[in-house]
Amino acid sequence: MKPHHRWRMDLRLAARASDFIHRYGSSRGAWAAAGWSLLFSGLGQYAGGQRARGIGWAGIAGGLFATAVWIHSVDLLLVALFAGLLAGPFLVLFPLALAGVAPAPLSAVFWFGALAKLVCVGDAWLAGRTRPLRPVRRALPVFIVLQVLPALWFCQAFFVLELSGPSHATFTQPGDVILGVRRGAWLPWEVPSVDTHGSLVGLFTSEGGRVMRVVGLPGERVQVSVDERGRLGYFTDRPASAPEVARRDEFCVWTLPDGSAQRCVFHEERRGGGGRPYWIATVEDGPEQEYRELVFQVAPGELFLLSDLRQVVLQSAWLRVRASDVAGTPLVILWSRHPTRGVAWHRIGLTGG
Repeated sequence: MKPHHRWRMDLRLAARASDFIHRYGSSRGAWAAAGWSLLFSGLGQYAGGQRARGIGWAGIAGGLFATAVWIHSVDLLLVALFAGLLAGPFLVLFPLALAGVAPAPLSAVFWFGALAKLVCVGDAWLAGRTRPLRPVRRALPVFIVLQVLPALWFCQAFFVLELSGPSHATFTQPGDVILGVRRGAWLPWEVPSVDTHGSLVGLFTSEGGRVMRVVGLPGERVQVSVDERGRLGYFTDRPASAPEVARRDEFCVWTLPDGSAQRCVFHEERRGGGGRPYWIATVEDGPEQEYRELVFQVAPGELFLLSDLRQVVLQSAWLRVRASDVAGTPLVILWSRHPTRGVAWHRIGLTGG
C-alpha cells in the first residue's frame, strides 16, 4: 500500500471517530441521565422521557422483593438480590460492603449486581442523548422507596459468610459463600431458630466464617467423648433430647482445605423422637487417640456447637460461644470456589439441613 493511501485511510477513520464522538459523546443530557441511573436505577431513563423504562428499572427491586415476600420464596429473593437490589442502590451498598454488613466487594454476588448496574447506566445514556432531561424532583422519592428501603431491609435481615477454613457442616466445603438470616430479623416466613437442638448456625470467628451445629443449650451439661480412633460422641443431661444415630449407605467424601479428600461414613442423627433429622459424618481410619471424656456446663446465654464431621482431626471441632455472637441461620450457597479446585458450579444453590 502506498504511503498516501494509508494516510487517506487514517484520515477517514479519524473523521468517522470524530463524527461518532460529536453525535453520541458530546451530549450533556446523555451523561446526566447516566449519572442519575448510576445513583438510582431507572431515574435517568425517566428523566430522559422514557418513563415506562424508568419505572420498569426502578420496579425490579421493589417488585421482586414484594413478590418474594408474598409467596415466601427464597429463590425469588435471590433473583431480586442479583437483578434488582444490587443493580439499584449500588452506591448505597458499596460503603455498606466496605463496612462488612453487605456482600463483600470482591465476591461474585456483588459483581453480578455491578454488571446489571452497568447495563442500566448504558441504557440511560442512550435514552438521554436525544431528548432534553426533565426535572426529577417529584419522581425521586418514589425511586428512593423502591430501591433504598429494600437494600436497607436486606442488610439488616441477612448476612453473607465466606468459609475460608475447614468445613464443619455436611453441606459446605472450603470456599463457599453462604447467605443466611440474621438473628431477630423480620421475615414473613418461618426460619428455624438457632436456639434449638440440631439447628445449623453461622458465626464469624477470628479464623473466618464457620457453620456448625447446636448440640447444647443454656443450662445443659454436655459430655463429649473421644474414642481410640478420634471419633466424637456426645450426650446431654436431658434424656428426652438424646441423639439417635443411624448409619446411611451413601457415598461420603469430606473435602479438606488443602484440596485433598477424606473418605467418611454418613449417619442420620435426630435429637429426640420428634426432632428434625440431619446428616453427620465419621472417618473410619482416623489416627489413634487416647480415650477421654470432656464435660462442659453451658452457661446462660451460651450455646455449645459441634462439627458435623465427628472427628478430632479438625481444629476446634467444638465451640462454646455466646448466643449473641451467632450471626444467624445459614440458608443457601451463593457461590463456591475451592482454594485449589476452582469454581464448583454444581454447589451454587445448595441448602443445608
